[in-house]
Amino acid sequence: MPPDNNLTKMKKSLNLVAKILEWLIFAIILFIFVVVLSPLLPTKDKGALYVVASGSMEPTIQTGSVALVQSTDTTTLQSGEIIAFVEPTDSTKTVIHRIYQVQNDGANLFFITKGDNNQSPDAWQVPASLVKGKYTSSIPYLGYPAEMLKTRLGFILIVGIPALILVILQIIKIKQGIEEEVQKRVHKKLGEVQNG
Repeated sequence: MPPDNNLTKMKKSLNLVAKILEWLIFAIILFIFVVVLSPLLPTKDKGALYVVASGSMEPTIQTGSVALVQSTDTTTLQSGEIIAFVEPTDSTKTVIHRIYQVQNDGANLFFITKGDNNQSPDAWQVPASLVKGKYTSSIPYLGYPAEMLKTRLGFILIVGIPALILVILQIIKIKQGIEEEVQKRVHKKLGEVQNG
């Protein structure tokens, strides 16, 4: 087999690997952004993704998991179900715990919650208005990169470096395209000179 043929096959293989790598990096970055931004998106009324930052629900939900929470009618919630809610003592935190007890005083609906891994129920009552939805499933370990993305170093590692790789791959593609175009024009000119 001529060396040019081997070189051409190798270039095609490298281009295919670069294209797959490019799409893989793009898909990972996109997924992580969806996880991070999910609670802020307009779709949060239907469902949202939350990163589980503590082990209070282990072994049911592992630390570092991404939990899918779907919007629900709070009046249908029962003891034993797992819910996501705004922590009554800190509105910046979302907690995912199991309903330990439902309390209804006629005018207001409250939930006493407890983490599966905790010894006793939480020290607060959760009003129905703070419930974000009912837990449906989780994906282990995917929360770690999403949480890491919130730090400067994490952003550089998870977004910056892959973005740089994508830019380099694009520059290589552009360079290859220019080289191919130059070769075509040189061959065309040589053909014209030889025929002229």
